Amino acid sequence: MYQRSLSSAQYFFASHPVFTAAEFQASSENRHQKSIDALLAYHCKAKHIIRIRRGLYASVPPAADAETFVVDPFLVASKAALDAVLAYHSALSFHGLAYSSRQSLTYLTEHKDTTKFTFQGCSYIPVQFPSKLKRDGKHRDEVEEIDYRGGLVSITSVERTFVDCFDKIDLSGGIEEVWASFDNLTYLRQNRLVEYATDLQNATTIAKVGFYLQRNQERLHVTNDTLVALKRLKPKTMQYMFRSGPDRKGSLHADWNLIIPDRILDGSWEEQY
Repeated sequence: MYQRSLSSAQYFFASHPVFTAAEFQASSENRHQKSIDALLAYHCKAKHIIRIRRGLYASVPPAADAETFVVDPFLVASKAALDAVLAYHSALSFHGLAYSSRQSLTYLTEHKDTTKFTFQGCSYIPVQFPSKLKRDGKHRDEVEEIDYRGGLVSITSVERTFVDCFDKIDLSGGIEEVWASFDNLTYLRQNRLVEYATDLQNATTIAKVGFYLQRNQERLHVTNDTLVALKRLKPKTMQYMFRSGPDRKGSLHADWNLIIPDRILDGSWEEQY
């Protein structure tokens, strides 16, 4: 019976590059907690799997050395919480847009008890879904599920990532990183972008998005209808692109009722990257 458990476990590992203890238990013939714990401990000692943190494991391919095997960070982040969704700079990286790499990944989750952890030099940072989206039951809108290296990754779409990065610039690597990353964009589904931005209900974010799209209208083939739709939702009073720090000061861009740092308006800051 134990040998059968071992073989079924190895079959499970082959099809689950990163998995939770609960997933392993659900697949096992003997689901008694002590038996599951014993099996996982055995396979960790045998170096068939690697313990990432409590309740989370990675499978080691047969030809790999458990001591040196590098677990794909996107797969780890995708299992860091039951509802994990890669977002912000992590989504930029996954979509191949990020200008620079980071030693951290950010994921959205509803679970408030999920905590930051570090594994193999990479930090995994949980962030709560935006409260307005949760309230309206739209927090998983514009989320895609993608087959990736034997696992399934939930990630914000390019359009949601675009809006989210302007909404939470600090989680997206800073304005220089966001701007340089979106220089790699060639196409946006504009109707979906406008719909998501509307649902987010943040006029200042919409102004930032609109300013960038207007600035890059020709390159991204942004329609006038898209800009008009966003302008209807711009702030009613003057707002700052940045509420604090050295970039708070700037000049008013009347189209968007947004005070934008002069170095962004005149393009001089682009020389930094």
